[in-house]
Amino acid sequence: VAKPSTARIAAVTRSLSLSADSNFFRATTPPLVLCPDVALDSPKAQVLREAGAELVGVGDGGVEEIVAALHARGFRRLVVEGGPHLYAGFIAAGLVDKFYLTVDPHLSPSVETPLVNPAFLDSGADSIVPMELENVQADGDGTVFLRYRRRPTA
Repeated sequence: VAKPSTARIAAVTRSLSLSADSNFFRATTPPLVLCPDVALDSPKAQVLREAGAELVGVGDGGVEEIVAALHARGFRRLVVEGGPHLYAGFIAAGLVDKFYLTVDPHLSPSVETPLVNPAFLDSGADSIVPMELENVQADGDGTVFLRYRRRPTA
């Protein structure tokens, strides 16, 4: 029986503020750290290289540059987890074809961080990505996992 391949992990960071002592750097396959070109020669970059990371310059750090750098290394299927700025960039660039959403069954009076930062989105219709529900899974504790796909255009 063939052993399944392990997905390579890439972290996108402008600040390079990653802990070189974390388990992230102890994976069998060294992680990729994607950062703006200007950060490649910084002392923080050297620390991450010594921890085993492969640093990859992505120009100014725009999402198109991030995707191009990963495609240049042969990656065709990308799963993005990030913060509101990164999500907004991928949505605005029209690069989202699937969306996974987990609904946690706990109520809170406020949201500390929004899913997408509207400051990074165009207010025009191009920022709206019509999605349709593809799958729903519920866990025993009430957590609901939703998967959406981009709605085909006519």
